[in-house]
Amino acid sequence: GLAPADLYALMRWWHSLLSADPISLDPLCDLPYPPFVLSADLTQRSDNDYFDGHILALYLVSTGQFTHPVSRRQITREECAALDRYLLEHGLDAAQ
Repeated sequence: GLAPADLYALMRWWHSLLSADPISLDPLCDLPYPPFVLSADLTQRSDNDYFDGHILALYLVSTGQFTHPVSRRQITREECAALDRYLLEHGLDAAQ
């Protein structure tokens, strides 16, 4: 099995990310919860796929535009439902 320190590091995988949230520009590694993954391009991964899910939800609701903040592709109903589940799972206030 894994040593406790190794298990803790795996559980906090995002603490090694060097990228920032595309909306707030805050370092993702500082989040107390994992970032939400919303692909900018559905065919490949990029640094623009990781968001502070709480900030993303607030952004989507405040702009009224359900498009990816970087690539501007339409966000699917399934992705919105996944974001709602993420907010609940991590005890974050849902955007109103």
